[in-house]
Amino acid sequence: MTKNGIILIDGGLGTTLELNGYTIHNDPLWSGKYLVNDPAIRPGRRGRDHDLHISNSQRIIENSVKIARDLKDWHRPRLEAIVRAEPDLIAFETIPSLVEAEALIDLLKEHPNTKAWLTYNCKDTKSTAYGEPIEDAVNVCLKSKQIIAVGVNCVDPTLVEPIVERISNIDRDIIVYPNAGNTWNEKLRQYNPDGQSIVPFVSNYLKAGVKWIGGCCGVDPDSIRQIKQLLVEA
Repeated sequence: MTKNGIILIDGGLGTTLELNGYTIHNDPLWSGKYLVNDPAIRPGRRGRDHDLHISNSQRIIENSVKIARDLKDWHRPRLEAIVRAEPDLIAFETIPSLVEAEALIDLLKEHPNTKAWLTYNCKDTKSTAYGEPIEDAVNVCLKSKQIIAVGVNCVDPTLVEPIVERISNIDRDIIVYPNAGNTWNEKLRQYNPDGQSIVPFVSNYLKAGVKWIGGCCGVDPDSIRQIKQLLVEA
């Protein structure tokens, strides 16, 4: 935490692995696979909830209660494993929908001494990836005192400030860690090298009320160092 109360989220592991020749995006575990099969990259261990693929959206809407139960059943063993390790804080990140956030928050009640942050993935400046108003999605998080920070991650850096403006009047810290804005190449199953630095956006994020800041896909350790320097000088 800096002297002005801003928390810098360290990041850039996956991007750094890719820069060193490791393949990330063709495996469902992403960078986590190297915790399993590469003994040279094991110092960090983390739990990550990622990617809910569901084929029939109409059925989801009609069976929302069942979906919520299924989500809780899917997340429960993962959350229990993380809680057993006694983390200081859990990151629920890249959450695509309100219903998944609700499931996670309900599960968190089973561990009343555990705190978490929750960040949504958004498709534009006003909606979650699933299309719900971001204000509604954030309000779900505000019902739980165990969620100490809420915001967005892995979104284009140009989307962050308008999103934060929509949720700025909340009683929790706002957390953001955007990606570098790279577009996805479906044929090659990798990101195109067309991203940008998030560093020039940081000052505006802070002015908008962000208290926790970092970077996601495409943001390397050098960018994190530059952000730290900005925070020190602020």
